[in-house]
Amino acid sequence: MYEIFSSENLLEALLYALISPALLVLLGLLIHYIDLFITNALAGITNRTAAFVFRNYLTYPGTVHHELAHAIFATVTGARVQKINLIPRGNRLGSVEFITRGNIFFRAIQLSLSAIAPVICGATSLIVMIRYFLPMCTQAWHYIVFIYIFISIFCHMTMSTQDIKNFLKGFPVCMLILFVIFLFIKPDLRAIIRNCYETGFIYFIGNAS
Repeated sequence: MYEIFSSENLLEALLYALISPALLVLLGLLIHYIDLFITNALAGITNRTAAFVFRNYLTYPGTVHHELAHAIFATVTGARVQKINLIPRGNRLGSVEFITRGNIFFRAIQLSLSAIAPVICGATSLIVMIRYFLPMCTQAWHYIVFIYIFISIFCHMTMSTQDIKNFLKGFPVCMLILFVIFLFIKPDLRAIIRNCYETGFIYFIGNAS
């Protein structure tokens, strides 16, 4: 017990609790700006209408994936989903409306996890696609469908302004939970990132070459 509650272990657990969710948020923001860059570049090559269609309609499967990720995490954590809108209207591609339930502890978890869900589900889906579905591609149209779905999900692995606000509302409680978990479990984040990279992008490049 002394080792578990040593100052070194407490500090390490605190760093893990801060870094883990921060990495997910940064990933969501990074993809958001990559998506904006691609959209603006496409608008420069063609026009704004074509860029708008690409971002909002041609990658529509990513919108479905994004909104369902919100809904699934909200439901699993105990919130009540009231409405799921998957019909694009103007700049709004879709939305999920839910009501948090329970005490402040559970409400915080529902807000944070549902907010960050598209990043978690998106990253998981892409790794699964590369690891298990890419080897099944044997014909040109297989690769076309694979790349299309991959890009669609990737472009929507983002966090909106409202998502970030919801995440921050529940972050203190979630950080406390992660802190307790990391006191007893020490995941090797470097190994996890390296394994995701090796089983993901390296695997993709190796099979594509």
